[in-house]
Amino acid sequence: MDQDPAQGESKADLKRSLERNRRDTVGCESDLADVEAKLATLPALEETLRRFKDAGLEERLADKDALIREEAILTTARVLAPGSGVLQRK
Repeated sequence: MDQDPAQGESKADLKRSLERNRRDTVGCESDLADVEAKLATLPALEETLRRFKDAGLEERLADKDALIREEAILTTARVLAPGSGVLQRK
């Protein structure tokens, strides 16, 4: 029985399409596994965040950041006006 050449091309196209779909599906499954792994860590991260907030860590870090900025400003001022005496360390 002779096979129609167009049918052979159609089968080859279909096979390539199926192989591409299989690769895409495997890629999607891998991406899904990555997302699920990240989601699994979310409850622990939320608990850590809650504990930090309960301990007032956010406010203390903000205060420390302000102190660091002020120290940098004073250091710069001392360099720019070393003889003024106003900004001397005690």
